[in-house]
Amino acid sequence: GGALSTSSHQYWAAMPAFQVLAGSDGETKVKGIERVLATVAGSGFAFGLAIIAGHNPFVAIPLLMVSTFCMAFTRAVSSPWTSFWQTILLATMYDLIGILSVGTVELRLAETAIGSLVAIAVSALVLPTRTRAKVLDSMASIVGRQAALARTAFATLLGQDSRGRADLALTGREISQSLNNLETVARPVRRDPGSLESGGIEAQLSCLWATLAYAEHLARLATEQGAGTERVPWRKLSLATADNFEAAQTALLGALPRRIHGPETFEVADAADLGVVERSALLQAERLNQSLLELIDALGPATVASMADEMHALYRRRHTP
Repeated sequence: GGALSTSSHQYWAAMPAFQVLAGSDGETKVKGIERVLATVAGSGFAFGLAIIAGHNPFVAIPLLMVSTFCMAFTRAVSSPWTSFWQTILLATMYDLIGILSVGTVELRLAETAIGSLVAIAVSALVLPTRTRAKVLDSMASIVGRQAALARTAFATLLGQDSRGRADLALTGREISQSLNNLETVARPVRRDPGSLESGGIEAQLSCLWATLAYAEHLARLATEQGAGTERVPWRKLSLATADNFEAAQTALLGALPRRIHGPETFEVADAADLGVVERSALLQAERLNQSLLELIDALGPATVASMADEMHALYRRRHTP
């Protein structure tokens, strides 16, 4: 593609095409647009500074060092900023050797745009991984790992697991990193109309973060408490939580969950008489499941209410003479 505009700088198109290509079509489009805008900003800044400074090497050399440092510093943080400083670096180098011109800047912009368009075409036609599908797959993976963390916490409260707090904290940090990665992948979806509605992507991400926070708190309290008392039906609560996690994963597949457990399942008589740690663990378990139910509703509005009505109707049919 770069040979369309130049025979000597085709790599200016190949580099953006490689760097912009992402894991989904939507993410590639966003990165491509950001890359072009960053190149425009960097070219304008460097060319304007060269004109104002009169191509002075005492200005160009310090700028060369600053842009080199900033490009290396932002490489792992922000692709648009890396492109911005990379463009300034190239323009400053060309200014030092005396070949910076309007034609060079235009060529740089054209090659960047060509590379971005090639990456977008490849992501849409050759590797068509849709952003929403990838987001849902990532969510399902995260929910599964959160379920494993909660399962370990309940096992500790049942006296069946003695894993240390450090191991559980590490698991929580790994899931947190996965959630951060998910937010990056979901950027195109987060800009869609309706993303801030109750059933939008923002509500779904908030529920995932809340579920992780409560699961981490529950795991920490479980390691502090050890085996719980018999006054709390931890086995029953563990099974109910596992059902709600399964329901969330079913909702992520676009299907109707078979079974859910509402907040009343986690109400324990005389909870005020429990020890501070165990009472706090019970509260975290209840809030964890509330977050799961909210996630299910965010994925399919009114799912929880309709499931509750269906279960109540089934209960009445079974117990009515």
